[in-house]
Amino acid sequence: MTEGGKESKNLAESFGLVASNAVEIESTLNIISTIILGPELRGEILEANEERIIGKMTGCPMLNAHRNIGHEPIGTHAHCQAFCQNSVESLNPRYTMRYTKRMCTGDPHCEYVIELKR
Repeated sequence: MTEGGKESKNLAESFGLVASNAVEIESTLNIISTIILGPELRGEILEANEERIIGKMTGCPMLNAHRNIGHEPIGTHAHCQAFCQNSVESLNPRYTMRYTKRMCTGDPHCEYVIELKR
């Protein structure tokens, strides 16, 4: 998942997607994730400006896949973090991403922050 995330920049460039600030990074990451993971990815933006995005996810194709086969989502949070953080940092190395809530560890939804590195 780490290496897949690192390839996000190449995919974004091939589609002409931009990532110069947090708003553009989130939009580009959403498009790339939908291409890779499918349309079950659902969420909304809770707070947004050019330096920081807080987003909420309510639909996750990786979690749904585990549920569909009756398998516990052990390790899913680490895979997701590796993909998303490396995607963000490949799209724009000035930014990073972290999760504050995760459905796969029992939270009612996922919540994440994309922001300028400090």
